[in-house]
Amino acid sequence: MFRSLISIVIFPIIILAQTDDVQFEYLSVDDGLSSSFVICIAQDHSGFMWFGTANGLNKYDGYTFTTFKHNPFDTTGLNDNIIYALCVDQSGYLWIGTGTGGLNRYDPGTESFIKR
Repeated sequence: MFRSLISIVIFPIIILAQTDDVQFEYLSVDDGLSSSFVICIAQDHSGFMWFGTANGLNKYDGYTFTTFKHNPFDTTGLNDNIIYALCVDQSGYLWIGTGTGGLNRYDPGTESFIKR
């Protein structure tokens, strides 16, 4: 009796869980991505997708890319173009691990980076 009751309760949940359609969108340098070699991906608390590539950091809003690259004359820019790691912390900050430049934190208010 107990097994029958569990089957009646769980079986419809399993069926309903399988009805979601998953859709994928393929993005490339033709769409604005700075490199076809994507190393890491993260999604921030605002829903933006971030792609760390071998040639800069890319922010995707679902329509267009904003690309951030290292500029040796910009003290608020990225430390390096090679992005090895992306992480969004509990406070919503995006942390960027670069190749030789160390760690950066993205400031969404100024669209700049703080070196750590």
